[in-house]
Amino acid sequence: RRPWMTRHSTNRPTMLDAGCRSKISQWCYQVVDRCGINRESVSIAISYLDRFLMTSAGATSLYDIKMFQLAATTSLYIAIKVFEPKVIDPKFVAMLSRGTYSENDVTEMEMIILYALDWRVQPPTAMSFTRHFLDLVPARSSVDESARDFVLQSSRFQVELAVSDYSFVEVKPSVIAAASILNTLDMAESNPLPDSFLCSLILTLRQYGSISLFGNEMREVRDRLLNTVSDHPKCKDKRITTCASSTSSTVKTVKKRENVSTRCVNEESNSLLGNVATLISNTLNLSGNVMRLDYRIT
Repeated sequence: RRPWMTRHSTNRPTMLDAGCRSKISQWCYQVVDRCGINRESVSIAISYLDRFLMTSAGATSLYDIKMFQLAATTSLYIAIKVFEPKVIDPKFVAMLSRGTYSENDVTEMEMIILYALDWRVQPPTAMSFTRHFLDLVPARSSVDESARDFVLQSSRFQVELAVSDYSFVEVKPSVIAAASILNTLDMAESNPLPDSFLCSLILTLRQYGSISLFGNEMREVRDRLLNTVSDHPKCKDKRITTCASSTSSTVKTVKKRENVSTRCVNEESNSLLGNVATLISNTLNLSGNVMRLDYRIT
């Protein structure tokens, strides 16, 4: 048994719940925001953490909050180390724990996680799929570039909320990406998108997405994403109560590529999700207000 495991172990093991995972995810976002690190590093770190907890080496962390926190912090350290140009010293990671862990604890846990994951540290993320889908749509003008940026930012907000929500653990990143894009297209009435861009994007999702755009699984994921947005603390004062009922297919079934209509969006759907778009927009504008870092999970 490792020395730090003995030092931090608890007498009455109680399995941690999804709330602990959500809190540590939010803490990771606070850290990367404060340090100027790409927020996608959190998605990668949580992927490491989830997969580590499913191994025999990580199973005990599900019953010890301090081991769980160390595993999560070290996962973020590894993600930054692998994907970011910035180098973070293990001493800094230990400092984030406010003295709970030492530098040796961090480096030892790093090797435990890497061996448990068999050094598979290049996980696909929902944001990487989102960018991939959008990159496959040719930008014909500056207007298309603006539309692409709108879709990317609105989808990013939904994807990042999904990272902290345990209910999305078993959903493929490509499905989350496609669902977030489709939700954004439903919001497009408040920020009109070019018809050619819409049609090309829908065709891309149909061709390269992993499931049917209009099937029950996609509809369920879309509804859950919208509910996650409406449940966000910064959005509760404008809670959306009709998310589930307003996510019916607003995009017509697209025919073969050579027979695409000039208008792919259902003109009769007037109840698009403008409120959700406003919530996302407002929250993105508040992203600079970083909360005080609080490492403790109670």
